[in-house]
Amino acid sequence: MFSLVMACFFSLVACGSDKPAAVAPTKPEETSEAVVEASGEQATPEIVFLELGRDPADIIFIKGITDGLVSQGLVESKNLSVLQKSAAGRLDLLDGIAQNIAASKPTLIIPIGGLAFNSAAKASTSVPVVYAGLYSEPPEQVNVTGVTSPPEVSTLIAVIKKSVPGIRKLGVIYHAENPDALFTIQRANESAAGASIKLLQVSVVNVASVEKAARKLIANGADAILIPGDKTTAHAIKRLTEICDQKRIPLFSTEADHVQYGAVSAVGLSKYHVGKEVGLICAQIIRGRQPAHIPRVTFTKTRTKTNLKKAKKLKLNVAKSVLKQNAPGGH
Repeated sequence: MFSLVMACFFSLVACGSDKPAAVAPTKPEETSEAVVEASGEQATPEIVFLELGRDPADIIFIKGITDGLVSQGLVESKNLSVLQKSAAGRLDLLDGIAQNIAASKPTLIIPIGGLAFNSAAKASTSVPVVYAGLYSEPPEQVNVTGVTSPPEVSTLIAVIKKSVPGIRKLGVIYHAENPDALFTIQRANESAAGASIKLLQVSVVNVASVEKAARKLIANGADAILIPGDKTTAHAIKRLTEICDQKRIPLFSTEADHVQYGAVSAVGLSKYHVGKEVGLICAQIIRGRQPAHIPRVTFTKTRTKTNLKKAKKLKLNVAKSVLKQNAPGGH
């Protein structure tokens, strides 16, 4: 399922370090290697990914998680069962899917994104839940641990202002219940006010409404549009990019990997590195450690990525100060 062939994307330039800060990187302990059934036979651990819908950048994210597990000797179809469950962009189905997953008693659940995490955390207080790359740390819950990776929103606003000289209005599309989006918008409002930029906000209820929201923002004079860590919006990034390109409106994001899918610039982490840390945490749980005993990890070092080809296509003048923040890099 997760054997991926990573295609060549736009030429990217990046800087910064993706090493975790605030909490030391997770080091799996030597604990019991497996769950033992009543028969005395070894049970195959089962992990379930829960998603609202597939953000294209999640391919990179899940690759990191898989590699983290493999580094600990846990390989799909060999000694590990891996399932994916998606609500196909429909928030109204997410809680029910999470409840069904929890009822099946998997070894652990990995929700991708804030909305998926909310549903997984509500579904069970006993099945381990490992959140992956949330922007802010969720409340304490005995069965919950994971990794947060907050973006540097003030840096992103500065990059947008330098990349789009004369910008007056920045459009933001988001789901009103997404904690990652709300985290970004709160900080974006603070930074944008100091940069004389007005934030135009349009909330959406599902993936299908993203296109309408984008057209509304453009009609209201948005000079650029921001994806604020919102999975509902990111799920529609292909169509959103097409609309922005047609109107010559630059698209920005808090997710570094979105530069591969149409954003001009992003200030955030590559989810590959966050995913590997999530994989290490999952390995500890599979080997018997309780989530409450595993320290939560926070990544604070972000990177700026700029798609120079897209900037040229939109006839943007990427400031030298922005280019200096970038350096060649991989994941």
